[in-house]
Amino acid sequence: MAVNGPATGYTLAERIKIPRSSAYDGLKDLLKQGCVVFHIDSDWGGVLEKKEYSLTVRGVVTALSLTDTREEVDAVAERWGGLIPLVLGKWNYLKNKVGGGKVYLRLGIATKAFLLTGFAASYEVLSFVPLTGPFPSDDEIVFTCLFYDPNLIVREYPNWIEVIKGDPDIRGFIIKILPSYKVHHDNWIKAYEKLMGGGLEEDHGVDPRVD
Repeated sequence: MAVNGPATGYTLAERIKIPRSSAYDGLKDLLKQGCVVFHIDSDWGGVLEKKEYSLTVRGVVTALSLTDTREEVDAVAERWGGLIPLVLGKWNYLKNKVGGGKVYLRLGIATKAFLLTGFAASYEVLSFVPLTGPFPSDDEIVFTCLFYDPNLIVREYPNWIEVIKGDPDIRGFIIKILPSYKVHHDNWIKAYEKLMGGGLEEDHGVDPRVD
């Protein structure tokens, strides 16, 4: 599903060559973990119904944690970039700007941080990042913030300043969260002031998701 996209229990069983009962049991567990959601398609006037399952942000991040190669990471990013648009939706841009090795490492760090800290990370980030829509899920906000953690970026990847300034969506997101971090987390704002070198004041209010 991470590579091939949404599937019913039947098609999933066919894809990975397992009994249908095992596929449905696995999907039930993934539902409980918040890794998948489903919608019901109806045919023949509602007589026939089928559940099609797709990954959530948490499911995509979990899938990334299980990848073994860069090619697998690229495939997941291509398939599910719309769920985490400022990271996976910018994947080719990030690889070109940051460099392949560094950006894969950064994604791995964010993935581990998201999964290991779980709800604690969600609570901490969301408590001082009051970003309501158009973000469709809290997990998207949390993962995006973890990926662009300035404490790591400043220390490890100085060239990220060009990455952030070079994309209006990413830059807008950073600018959007600066006021909140300045109040609640001085380390973030100090790191970004060092990273960006000032000159952001005139950009406050930029919508981070404007196409």
